[in-house]
Amino acid sequence: RLHMASVVAVVQQALDALYHQPDPAVRTEANKYLENFQSSSDAWGTSIELLQSQNLEYRYFGAQTLETKIKREWRTLPADHQQSMRTIILQLLSSSSSISSLSTSSSSLSLTSNHASNMILGHYTLDSSQPRMIMTRLCVALSVAAIYSMPDLWPDMVNDVLKEMRPLPCLLNFLTVLPQEVVAADYITQDKRSSVATALKKQAPILIGFVAQILNLSGYNDPNMASSILETKKMALKCLEAWILFDVPASILMGESVDIIGCLFALLAPPSS
Repeated sequence: RLHMASVVAVVQQALDALYHQPDPAVRTEANKYLENFQSSSDAWGTSIELLQSQNLEYRYFGAQTLETKIKREWRTLPADHQQSMRTIILQLLSSSSSISSLSTSSSSLSLTSNHASNMILGHYTLDSSQPRMIMTRLCVALSVAAIYSMPDLWPDMVNDVLKEMRPLPCLLNFLTVLPQEVVAADYITQDKRSSVATALKKQAPILIGFVAQILNLSGYNDPNMASSILETKKMALKCLEAWILFDVPASILMGESVDIIGCLFALLAPPSS
């Protein structure tokens, strides 16, 4: 623990120099040190420590380092460490300032699917304690971990994330980034990409059902709450677009259990007076 504290302190000093030192030579040296540091074994634990800081520069570097380590060195981690790392990232993304909770009745907001039991959107929050730039890096990191782990080591990934990640901005960001990362990943083979894509498409009904429930949210009279819900719906639409581009079968989008097309037409309808 003493060693880790010492390493964290040195990294923080280098970050302070990189962002705030007026001397270009000092900034260049700090940048070189930080790039080399990201390849070290200490970078795993240090990134987690930095992500718990109040300093946004430290947190962003921690998120960026974690993403880099997972992409480059995930296979070097023992299986139990991989599971722990997934859990830690989920916890970091699941923290919320809990300002606005969805506390409506289960009858109007229950999520049903052929593949999962009911989920209540009252479980989620409309806000997140993670700034967007840090949230996005963590979502990419978790996406990469999911890609490496599916389908064998994390077979029920979508359902697990829906249960564990409470802030909707983080959850929708992750679900948007995930299919994009599968397509873009240059660190896996084509066979691996195909197996992950197949596994994800099998879980797509759960995800599309979840998005449909968000698009159907209504009935809030508080202007602040209504504004938050509108932003959440915009994120849900972006998530839906990512999965359509991922070639989710049309039968899922227009199925009897989840009519996502009907949800989209409902959004275009004028508000009732």
